[in-house]
Parts: sequence; structure tokens; C-alpha cells
Amino acid sequence: MGLKFGFVFVISLLTLNYVAGGTWPGSAIIGNGSLCGVFSDDSAITSKDGLQGLRHLYFNNFTADYIKSAGFEVFNSNGKINPDSCSTGLDNFFTVGSSFFRDERQLFSCSARAGNFDGLIFQCSGYDKETAWPVFTFNFRDMASPDGQVRLSEIRALKNGSLLVKWSNNLFFILFSNAAVDIYKKSNTIIELHFSQDVSQRVEVNMIAGNDEKKLIEKADSLNFTQGLWADSEKLWNSWIAKGQLPFPAAKDSSELLYNESYSRNIYATFCTNLHGQVPADLTGQFLTNGLPQLYPRDAMMAARALMDCGYPESASHIIRFWADKKIPRKSPGEFFARYDAFCKAVDAGSGARFDEPEWDAGAYLICLLHDYSLQYGELLADTSVIFDLADFMVNSINSSGLLYEGGIVEWTGYHPSTNMLGAAGLMSAAEIATKYGRNDLSAKYSQTWNILATNLSSLYDTIRQSYTTRRYWVDKPDGLFSIFRIKGRLYYQWDVTAVFGVLWGYPDHDLMRSSYDYTWEKLCVDAGVRYFETGNGDWLAGPGSDLFFFTTAAYAEYAVKQHLPGRAAAHINWMIANSNIYGLMPERIFSDYSGCSDASPLTRSCAEFAIAVKWFAGSR
Repeated sequence: MGLKFGFVFVISLLTLNYVAGGTWPGSAIIGNGSLCGVFSDDSAITSKDGLQGLRHLYFNNFTADYIKSAGFEVFNSNGKINPDSCSTGLDNFFTVGSSFFRDERQLFSCSARAGNFDGLIFQCSGYDKETAWPVFTFNFRDMASPDGQVRLSEIRALKNGSLLVKWSNNLFFILFSNAAVDIYKKSNTIIELHFSQDVSQRVEVNMIAGNDEKKLIEKADSLNFTQGLWADSEKLWNSWIAKGQLPFPAAKDSSELLYNESYSRNIYATFCTNLHGQVPADLTGQFLTNGLPQLYPRDAMMAARALMDCGYPESASHIIRFWADKKIPRKSPGEFFARYDAFCKAVDAGSGARFDEPEWDAGAYLICLLHDYSLQYGELLADTSVIFDLADFMVNSINSSGLLYEGGIVEWTGYHPSTNMLGAAGLMSAAEIATKYGRNDLSAKYSQTWNILATNLSSLYDTIRQSYTTRRYWVDKPDGLFSIFRIKGRLYYQWDVTAVFGVLWGYPDHDLMRSSYDYTWEKLCVDAGVRYFETGNGDWLAGPGSDLFFFTTAAYAEYAVKQHLPGRAAAHINWMIANSNIYGLMPERIFSDYSGCSDASPLTRSCAEFAIAVKWFAGSR
């Protein structure tokens, strides 16, 4: 026997008008800075496990994933309606949804967006209320954390007819609707809301989250009688995107409108992926540690740069403060580990990638972010001791070649141009901070070391290719266990397109970088998509190196803008838009033969870097 309850508020009609989406499989990201959800009705995704709609949900951090799936289905007297086809995508940058068809006739549409509260709004519309009615299913995870520490502990009806879901970590969800429903508990984890046949042709289900049960119930009570939650959320997100300012505020043609839409989707996804400073590299499930999203310092700092550059300094500051916190484990003072789990513990990653072969450029990224933020907003977001630890580590890590030898932004060890340029940029920023705070001794040391790196950087330039390359050591039988400090074997050149990041983050532009860009454009681009790195015989990353990566393509679009090459910049950007996933978000990579797309679709740093590229391009016109 179902429990009946009803609520009233005005619902605006959503006309699904999917634009700017590509053709590759993937997911959409929705949220509000405290709540982050991963949504997909893409058949290429849903066919793998039969789950659709909201597929992951995180609150305040990424230590627990509460939802296995959540969404609408529509039934008639014969049972569930199975449409012939589905058109899924984003109606606008913050609304994800699907329209379902039979014989080219739309049967109904289902949509979702984050509200202007810590919750989500789901809407179903367009069905024939005389012959069909919607059912909403919540499929919660029994164990929200893989270690079993966070479990579903209670589901109960409240006096006002809404439903409360409690977790063992004292997180609460309250579920309510705008119409009378019957609630059925199908199992300990599955709840169905059945709407009657005579309900409006548009129904909504709302879910709000919080850590205080009493306050959350009061909040739900007030929201129940608030008119227009769907419309209110639209005002919220349109105001949010206007705050950062669109690339083309007065778009004159379809191309500029497309750029605005694509930019909005990707900067919004970047914003949603940030939960109080935690930014996973990927939310789709490709890059997991112990069943939860991984935290990469480097990727998070790329997201912070995008948010700051695109007009969202508060969100960027959360990320910067998070990684500048002295509580974050370090391998040594000033040395980040390569990756962390959702609990901020240093961990190994997939495919044998070691956590203790750090990407030393992460420290340089953080110094640059701290310095840039202080220049723009007048606040240094970390104690100077943190900055000086990061800078001292780089000073002490320069070896007899006058360079840094490390894992770097590419996956294998070597002398990376990107690492050394970033290190130099970070040291120059640290020198300026030291001067400001009266540490002239440190300023002189960092400036001197900057000059050492700059002097020796030319040794990473391959005069045959006329491009920066990585110098690495070839080890006959690599076992994946050797340390970055164990330099042995034959030294040789290997191309690596990431040098451009050094200039984008503050290293002075120069002739060798310009010729390196030309080499990449002429030799390492496919349809303006940029390959990543060259691999040697037996390298475990032999395949991915030649694939077309979005974060590198976006970086080269940015550099093309700096070089006043608008045609090339547009070509890079247009390639990314054309090869985005069906929600218009940027995957990690497209396989070099265009046979497929990586599972990480979207990837956080791809979305972030794309947004910067579009903004810079628009600003140059």
C-alpha cells in the first residue's frame, strides 16, 4: 500500500532543444558546488549496466557515492513504454535531459538540473495523461563508500508525506514531489514514486541533501510551498554564467552562439566538479582508486586556473586553499605525491602508475596560482612557508645537468620541457613573493635558480625536429618500479607536446617555443586535434601517446591566440566542439584512428582548458 502525499507549485514547460553536442559517448555533470551528479541517458553508456539517468551523486566531497541510478520512466496499461529512439543531450548548459520517440513522434521528455538549494530537480513532461503516467525510481547504493563505512541506514515517510533517507555518516536526503504519488519500497535500496493517471502532463521530483535532519525537514517544508523551483534554478544559473561573462556577450552569428554554448557547458562542468576544493580528474569511472574518484593535484590546479580566468575566483580559491593546506600529505616538504584518493591519502593509480613518482610541476602550478590570485584579488591564499617549501624543493632537485628530471606532465620519467619551464615560472613567482615579504635572500636564490633552468632549457630542443622534446633514458627492461632518481640507460629525444604549458603558465614566450608550435601544427595534428607524446619500443603507453588529446589541443589553441594565429586557434577549438561527447563536454581523448573515445568522457582538465581557449579566442577578436 503506497503512502500518498501532494504538493503544489508552478512548473514551466521545458522544450528540449539539444545543441552543441558531439557524437562521442559520455556523461553530463550537474551540481552547485556542494553537490555533484553524473548523468547519462547515452545508450552507449546505459547498455553496459542497464542504469540510466543520474548515475553518481556526491555531497560536499568525493568520499561517498550515494546513487546507483535515479530517473523517470513512463508506463501505460500494457506496462513500461519502450520508445524506438531517444534523443539525449543538454537543453542548455545546466539542464540535461532526453526526449523519447516512436515512429518519429515524441512520446515524452525527462530532464534534470541542480536547484538553487542543495538539491536536484527532475522533470517529466509531454506524455499523454489520458493513456500514460510516469514513475520515478531512486536506486540508492547500500554502501555509499566501497569500504562499507558509509551505508544506507534508514528510509522513512515524514508527516508531510515526503520521504527521508538517512546514511550512517549522518547525511540526509529528503524526496518530495509537486503531485500526489504512491510510494513503493521495492527493496532496501530501491524506491518508486508512482504518479496517478490524472496528474498534470508535467511532474517534478525534488531531492535535497544536508547534514542536519531538523533543518533539512524545515527546508523541505518551505520549498514545498515555493512557487517555481524549476524557474528559480534557471534564474540562478543564467545569473551565474553572466557573472563570469560569456566569451561573446553580444553574439552576432551562429558561430559565436555555438562558442558561447560550448564554453558555458564546459566551465559549468568544471565548476560542478569542485566540491570545496576537491576536484577529481574524472567522474565517469575510468580513473578510480578504491572505487572512488582520484584527486590529481595537477588536474585540479588546471581547473582552478580556468575558474579564475573565466570569472569565478571564489570557486578557484577553494581549490588553491585545498592544495596549499599543510594537512595534505607530501612525499617531502614541498613535494606533492602524483595522486591521492578521495580521502587525500597518497595512493597508486591504475596500470601500475606510482604515487611516489610525483609530478614536480604540481608545486610550480600552485605557486603560480597563489601569485596570480594575490595580484588579481589582493589576497595570498597560503602561508608564505608553504610557497617557500615548494620553491626550495625545486631548487634542491636540480641535478648536475641544471634541469629537473622527473615524471612531469607526461606519464614517463625524463627531462621534460614543460616541467622545467613551469619550474622556472614558479620560481620567478616565488621570488616576487619573497621580495614582497622581505625575504631578499630567498628572492635571490629563486631568481638565480630560474636563470639556471632558463640557461639549460635549450638542451631539450631537438635541432633535427626543431621542436622541444623530452630527453629520457631508455631502460632495456622497465619494471615500472624504478625511482625517478635512478637515471640509467641510453639518453635520447622523444617528442612531447606539453612544453606549451610552461609558456601558458608564465614562462616568457620565445623563438624555440614558437618553432615547437609550428612543428606540432605541421607534424603532430590530425584535423587540428593534437597528439600527446611519442613512445618507444615496449612502452606501456604506446597506444595513448598517438591519440588526440583535448587538453593539449586546447593549450595549442591558447598559444595560437598568443601568436595572433586566429585561424589555427579556431581550427583547434572547432575540432574539440565537433568531437565533444553527446552533452557537448570534452573527453580525455579520441583514438588516433577515430575508432572510439576514451571512457573518461568528460575529463575535468579537458573541459577546463577548453573553456580558457574559447575565452582567449573571443578576447582576441
